[in-house]
Amino acid sequence: MSCATNPPLSTPASTAGSPAPAGSYHLSANGNPSLDTTAFATSTGDILVVKAFTEDAGNLTLATPTSSGATVTWTLAASDLTSGYSAAYIWTGTVTAGSASTVVTAHEGSVTAAAHWDALVERWNGATAKLSASPATTDARGSGVPSAHISTAAGSAISWFAADWNAVQDNGVSFIGSPVQEASQYIANIYSGEHAFQAAVAGDQSIGETGPSGRAWTVLGIEIQSTGSPAPTPTPTPTPTPTVTPTRTPTPTVTPSPTPTVTPTVTPAPGPTASGGLPAGVTLKAIDGGPGYYSKWPASNYPGATTMFPVTRWAAEGTGTADDSTLVNTYLEDGYMQSGWQTGSKFYGIGGTTTGAGGYLVTDEVDQWAGNGWGGWTGVVGFGHDGKVCTSGLTDCGYTAMKAMSGPIASDKFKYTNFGKFAGTQGSAANWKTYTQYTDIASTDVYFLQETGNLYSGWWGVTNVIVGDQSFTGNLSSTDPRLHLSRNYGRLLWHERSMQGGDKPIYSFNELVDMNGNPVDPAAFKAGIWSAVIEGARGVNYFTHNYLRSGGYADSFEDPAFAGVKSAAQSFYATAQSLAPVLNGPDGVGLVTSSRDEKTPDGMPAGAEYLAKWNNGSPYLFAHMAADAVSNDSVTFSLAGGIGKSVTVVGENRTIPVVGGKFTDTFANANTVHIYQVTL
Repeated sequence: MSCATNPPLSTPASTAGSPAPAGSYHLSANGNPSLDTTAFATSTGDILVVKAFTEDAGNLTLATPTSSGATVTWTLAASDLTSGYSAAYIWTGTVTAGSASTVVTAHEGSVTAAAHWDALVERWNGATAKLSASPATTDARGSGVPSAHISTAAGSAISWFAADWNAVQDNGVSFIGSPVQEASQYIANIYSGEHAFQAAVAGDQSIGETGPSGRAWTVLGIEIQSTGSPAPTPTPTPTPTPTVTPTRTPTPTVTPSPTPTVTPTVTPAPGPTASGGLPAGVTLKAIDGGPGYYSKWPASNYPGATTMFPVTRWAAEGTGTADDSTLVNTYLEDGYMQSGWQTGSKFYGIGGTTTGAGGYLVTDEVDQWAGNGWGGWTGVVGFGHDGKVCTSGLTDCGYTAMKAMSGPIASDKFKYTNFGKFAGTQGSAANWKTYTQYTDIASTDVYFLQETGNLYSGWWGVTNVIVGDQSFTGNLSSTDPRLHLSRNYGRLLWHERSMQGGDKPIYSFNELVDMNGNPVDPAAFKAGIWSAVIEGARGVNYFTHNYLRSGGYADSFEDPAFAGVKSAAQSFYATAQSLAPVLNGPDGVGLVTSSRDEKTPDGMPAGAEYLAKWNNGSPYLFAHMAADAVSNDSVTFSLAGGIGKSVTVVGENRTIPVVGGKFTDTFANANTVHIYQVTL
């Protein structure tokens, strides 16, 4: 059973001249005896590296990996089973017979108590990378901040990881040097860890982190030498467009009149300007899933991590209208579309009627109508079936239902699942990942601008999602201004990504309609979208249906009363598509700090929230205020290494000088968002 995988990473500038993994695949388990990677191609001579750790060496060890498809000779290169720390391992595998469909399986070993464990599988191209007869390794442990020393040859790379038995929250981790962080894992009160690789220098060097502290850490690393040959250029593979059998056929409720389909136009961002290497202390971190995530499903033909930023409409009806080309590029839950809607269309589809590019929809809100648990499932789907969904008569079979619905779906395209408040905001990371292991993309529909009534911590995790304050335990009334802040969409993404660990995309869900059936505030609507994107949303969904007012539209974008919200959505879409290559590029970790870097006790932004993109030397900064109250707040941003001459504020027709690597701007209110392009 595949749990979580990362696609191949592109070779970053920081490893130029040294080899880099051709692919990496992240696995994260909670009591699973074994986990498989997705299938990937290998060639004879390739090197596989498996880096793995458990929550506690006393409870769980791991066994030697196995593989299918390719023939692989496995060697334990390094291990550390010290009591009071995570059990840690590095295995290497030499591919003696390659395969177009290689699967690596990681296994539990000795189990005293069911426990969590984590593994990252790397494939290193044998044309550019090799292992020496006795590869240099490092094994270190201690308390405080993880670090180790290793001595390597010139032109080599170092693949390493840090595991933390103390489970210190690893958001905002900083590194020694400029490694590429491949994946991270954090489960509260269980463990945390980071996987990375980096270019090496000749002789002794330090690897590891500079923060956070307070950790009971183990660091293992291994040298991967260069063959001295350049990386081969891949040959593009034509993308087929198969005919797909729908996974389920929903019953339509209303049928608006369609208008002709048009091809949406996506304008790529201008080419980056060469400006030398990264500033000292800055690292590049790939987007969740990586830039090649969707390439694992050629039939999907979905550029959602490269040239397009995914923006979807839920349960659209009709054929895909001309107006939609300024709002969305994808129809999610497309079972309400007219038959043949994709013929000649450039819109993507996720659901049962998609016959061309796009993906499959597994289900919606299974966590709410079936509940958490592995109880027996009757096969009944959805709400309104009290006592008939789970064989127990209770709501305790959501895990079972999710697995059963996902399993039969074809694997040629990606799978998408939307969850409700239970999975996204209530319960543990283990609960969330028990659901998400059966989908490739996840989202949750929590509508902060619409929510009414009293929302409280026992119902849906208010302490983590809205307030971000561990000391808060009371009810949060619908009249509390904190409930309806645009920043909550970002906090929801922050929370879900911290549970998921960054190995697959999570989309935001944003509503158009308030609790009375009227339009939400357009400025808050747009700011909520950007807040989610800043906190790592890899796509945006719109819920356009208006069931809260008599005469409400199924597509509120067509309601004249919603013209302001529609304009805000069009503005976001135009900006997001023009900057799609920037948003889909790696984050510049450590590139920017601010004078308002306050955090909640849970680690969420409580002052400025921002997303920095290096963009191959043409940096961008996306910024918003996440404070409880904002009124002409002044924020100073500092660029690493004192870089920068000026910043252009995108869409605002103004430029701000950068002095000594710093510039200052004002945020008028809680819905102000600024996008800065830095001139170096």
